[in-house]
Amino acid sequence: MRHPFHPADAPSPERTRHGFTLIELLVVIAIIAILAAILFPVFANAREKARQSSCMNNMKQIGIGAYQYLQDWDEHYPWSRFPAHGTNNRTYSYNWKDAIRGQVKSDAVYRCPSNDYASEKDEAGRFPRSYAMNGAAFAEYDGGAPDKCCDDSLASRMYDRGPLSLGDINDPAGLIWIIEVRSPWADLHTTALSWRDYDGKQGHGPYHVHNKGQNYLFADTHAKWHKMTSTLTPNQMWSMRNDEQKAFDNYAKNLLPEYK
Repeated sequence: MRHPFHPADAPSPERTRHGFTLIELLVVIAIIAILAAILFPVFANAREKARQSSCMNNMKQIGIGAYQYLQDWDEHYPWSRFPAHGTNNRTYSYNWKDAIRGQVKSDAVYRCPSNDYASEKDEAGRFPRSYAMNGAAFAEYDGGAPDKCCDDSLASRMYDRGPLSLGDINDPAGLIWIIEVRSPWADLHTTALSWRDYDGKQGHGPYHVHNKGQNYLFADTHAKWHKMTSTLTPNQMWSMRNDEQKAFDNYAKNLLPEYK
């Protein structure tokens, strides 16, 4: 007769092994959720940083093309929109992107990879929406005063005078030339900084941003990312007029949350 405590009767490891309890499973799930909450924004930010870098490369390519254009045209910038042939009437079918098209590698440089509107065409119907001229300084109309924005009669006068030249600008390295936009227009005036519901979306503006800032191309053709607020105050980088700083200070105070 076998002893009542014979080793053969001892429970084997296989027989004592058991699954996770409900509490253990809930703890594991909670840990995974916490890690996901921490890591997902990091991954999203890293992805947007990569897209921002790609967009910056676009700006640099545009800058190279713009520099070559300036050399070819006696240091004169292209208009945002060119006049119809033989007239002083502006046309929406030929703009600055056409003008430097021969100097850039491909039309792909006009598309920002993180711009949700880039799949749509600009007003010319040929190029992606992503970039536009700073309309406060480089539009074909006298963009200096908000109430004169987009005035066709002023556009005619601008065409009479000729395009802006590098010599017209006191500080080319401190004046924004090309900006990031969601809108289809060849240029965008700074009055758009006050828009609160672009495309019918509340709290949505016409400028495209990366991490609360933009990639900018300046009048000397260098490209740099800036927080939007730093381009507005204390020293604005948008206009050549010296009497508008107060207006830009107000723009900075009232920017949409996505811009600051």
